[in-house]
Amino acid sequence: MTVPTLRDRSSAVPPTQGRTARNFVTRRPHGQLPCTSGTYVLLLHLSRSASIRVGRLGIVTFRRGYYAYVGSAFGPGGLAARVERHVRTGVRTHWHIDYLREIAQPVGVWFSAEGVRREHEWAKVLLCAPSANNAVPRFGASDCRCASHLLYLEHRAPKRWLTRRLRRQASLRYFSLATATPVAWRGGGRVR
Repeated sequence: MTVPTLRDRSSAVPPTQGRTARNFVTRRPHGQLPCTSGTYVLLLHLSRSASIRVGRLGIVTFRRGYYAYVGSAFGPGGLAARVERHVRTGVRTHWHIDYLREIAQPVGVWFSAEGVRREHEWAKVLLCAPSANNAVPRFGASDCRCASHLLYLEHRAPKRWLTRRLRRQASLRYFSLATATPVAWRGGGRVR
């Protein structure tokens, strides 16, 4: 079974669920991301340190470097809509990640379109990544018991390490937001 993408111009859910095709159409360059539910890890780069207010977390200082944010997308438009929201500028601040996104540049996204909530498992796995630290306690985790859904990486994310660890739990793909193209990893298949 093929997963509909933004370029398919068709609904990702049966019409009986009340969603129309227009909910899944966009002209943004993220057309290879599926419109289905799933879990993702958004990789961001912050070119210089900054202190900003992050909702109820208050003033938070972010160091220069890379950040990995773990989230899930189970609303209308699925992964494609959620990642597009994170990539767009000038969005209303609703989630903790929206505040960081105002100052950080999206670099890429790992995702699994299996329709299973894996964000809590993935956040724990990513804390074990080489050079990873809990960036801000409770960031993105106000509705769960996780320490945080945001990790600080001293160096660019070790793609092979992350891919191997996360793939143990789900089929996984990486999508470069810098070039807006999917990257097939050795042993990786199509999005199913």
